[in-house]
Amino acid sequence: MPEKSEELKRNVTRGEMAKILAQYLDIADDVYNTSETAFVDVSIYDENVGLYNMLYDFGYINGDTSGKFNPERNMTLNEAVKFTVTAMGYGFIAE
Repeated sequence: MPEKSEELKRNVTRGEMAKILAQYLDIADDVYNTSETAFVDVSIYDENVGLYNMLYDFGYINGDTSGKFNPERNMTLNEAVKFTVTAMGYGFIAE
């Protein structure tokens, strides 16, 4: 059981949380627009660009003031709560 306990303590990146959010919402990104990117730090060739674009367009995720999503950066607790509350339909509260 210690392995599970340690897994629960590990950091989660913003990109990983976006994937978790998509699974929770039961949405697929395989047909979403990948010819553009909503974030300056996500390439159109990134395997998750469609996912990020879709979640951004639906208002579930956003970038920082410089237009970056920072998918490899670890989530803060505040960001994780905002992602989750927004996915539950209460994004207006999270602002």
